Amino acid sequence: IAFFNGSLYLAGEFDGTLNLDGQTLTNEDVMQESFVARIDPANGDRVWVREIQTTTTSNSNRINDIEVTSSGLYLVGTFNNTIEFLGSGGRSMTSTTNSNNDGFFARISASGSWQAVKQAGGDGLDWFNGVGALPNGNLALVGLIGSTTMDSGTNRLGGGLGRIDGSDGLLIIVSATGSYVSGRVIPGPGSNQLHHVAAAGSYLVASATFSNSLSFGSSSLTGRSSYAGAILRFSLSGSPSRAFPVGTDAFLRSGDLVTDGTRAVFGGYFATSELVLLGSSFLPQRAAFVGSLNLGTGTWEWVHAVDSSNPSGTSVTEHSYLGDDGYIFTGSFRDTTQFGPYHFTTDGNDHGFWFPIGSDGSL
Repeated sequence: IAFFNGSLYLAGEFDGTLNLDGQTLTNEDVMQESFVARIDPANGDRVWVREIQTTTTSNSNRINDIEVTSSGLYLVGTFNNTIEFLGSGGRSMTSTTNSNNDGFFARISASGSWQAVKQAGGDGLDWFNGVGALPNGNLALVGLIGSTTMDSGTNRLGGGLGRIDGSDGLLIIVSATGSYVSGRVIPGPGSNQLHHVAAAGSYLVASATFSNSLSFGSSSLTGRSSYAGAILRFSLSGSPSRAFPVGTDAFLRSGDLVTDGTRAVFGGYFATSELVLLGSSFLPQRAAFVGSLNLGTGTWEWVHAVDSSNPSGTSVTEHSYLGDDGYIFTGSFRDTTQFGPYHFTTDGNDHGFWFPIGSDGSL
């Protein structure tokens, strides 16, 4: 979801049929398809909706993130086999191999026309998780690269880039029109990927998950054999600047990332069965969390835990929003969950939650 210039933009996925304010989209297949829409928030009316359609029974596609600027709406995601971007300016696209996913990047005009549709992939598993706007008008795309070498060619991004160790983190910078500017691989011997990305003053900041270890410029972070988390600070051109570890068993994939220029506010959860120390805060075992990390000093300004009696069913902060005086986070939980002084109980099924946090971390 994104807001810009009086409009609301949202993206999602569906099976079967989807009716959005009188326009019906039909999934022609048994796998998931994606859509993106522009909505007038004053009355909830649909301005336009566009579909990314699958074409065979064995493929799917998913939009993982969107960003909107004065140059248009940008979206990134992943797909396999053949998909089609329906509507004016759209085209079909086939993954490099049928057995592995490619990442995709697209740009849509304010009127709903596809202005760029590109892919990134090779002989392995590749995808984009996040997109963020940079002050100079460029876009940062982050995700995972599992190919030994990404393919080059028309409407391709990242040609020539390849994994260094296992599956590695991926950063690609493109222009506002979608032209490739630069790319960087963030290596480690296990499974690494970047999840969310945002500009923070004179830096570019991304959240990451890695196993075993992660190499970032002259720094090397060490975690457990399962997963560890990190916030990575780059220059705006994509050069490594500083890495901030987040526990030894943190998983940041579910947590969104927002920044006001001096701090990164994000969420995730800990898979460990031990107490975890973030700054001066001890978090309960297997707890979801949201916290604020100062990007200059590397210190935690505040941390809150979302503690559940059924941690396998708790997902912290799937999405977040930075307002004028604080943050709004959303997520889901199961059974009994405690957030600060607040307790919630469900009937054993997943329920959603949202909560506001002041810019100073107050609930």
